[in-house]
This record gives sequence, structure tokens and C-alpha cells, in this order.
Amino acid sequence: MKGFVPTPCKTVDAMVELLFRDSRPAADDFVLDPGCGKGEFIDGVIRWCEARNIALPNIVGVESDPGHMPALCAKFDGIPKVRIELRDYLISDARKFRYVIGNPPYVPITKLSEEEKHRYRNSYATARGRFDLYLLFFEQGLKNLADNGRLVFYHA
Repeated sequence: MKGFVPTPCKTVDAMVELLFRDSRPAADDFVLDPGCGKGEFIDGVIRWCEARNIALPNIVGVESDPGHMPALCAKFDGIPKVRIELRDYLISDARKFRYVIGNPPYVPITKLSEEEKHRYRNSYATARGRFDLYLLFFEQGLKNLADNGRLVFYHA
């Protein structure tokens, strides 16, 4: 559970509002929540769409902690527009998303294994010196962003 910190509901709702401001999602759009934790941002997107009575876009939540999976699967089971993937978000993914939202983990280089440091330094331009995983999530998020897409990340 490296760097997991839940995001307060009020903050999630403000971030989702910012994500969709003047750019309502269509039913065929894709939203990415990298490092989805317990699904707070997925919940926020669902709340936002329900409050406006608009169709839910496709939502992909990526989580590397298998401990979160039972709750995530139970919470979003029966919602076909939501897909949860158990994997390391920082392993290359070339898909493009119209929207990217989340609270990336804050994990300093000192908390990474030598293998992780080596892999990230070989894969990310921002993995230089004393880097933090937050920067790598930001870099990968921008790579995953479709043309004219929007990215909103929380930063304390």
C-alpha cells in the first residue's frame, strides 16, 4: 500500500467538477483513475453524472494493491461502465483517455527497491535525482491523455 492516502469526498467532488467544467463527458468517453485506491474518484464521477442525469462514461480504475481489490470489485460490480485493473500503473500503457483524475501516491525514492529505481529511471524523464512517484504518475498521466483531454491530480 505504497503512498495510499484517501481523498476526502468534498475534495473529490470539487476535482470532478473541475475535470468536467465546460466539457461534459459523453457516454463513449473514457476516464482514467490511476492508483484508484478505494475508488473515491470513480464514486465522484458516478455522483457527478447522476446529479446531472447524464450517461456515465467508461471508467478505468488502475490499482496495484491487491488488498483493495475485493472492496473495489464489490463496490463496482454490476456497473458495466466501470472496469478495475490490478496492475502497476507505471508499467507502460499507451492507451489514451479523454479524462484523467486522481490522487497519485507520494512515495520518495528512499522507499523504492533498487529494481524499481532502475526501472523507473529507464522509463521516465522525471525519474532523475531524488524523485517521487507522484512525478512519475504525472508524466504517465500526460502520456495517457488524449488530444484536448483534461487531467486533474490532487497535490497537497
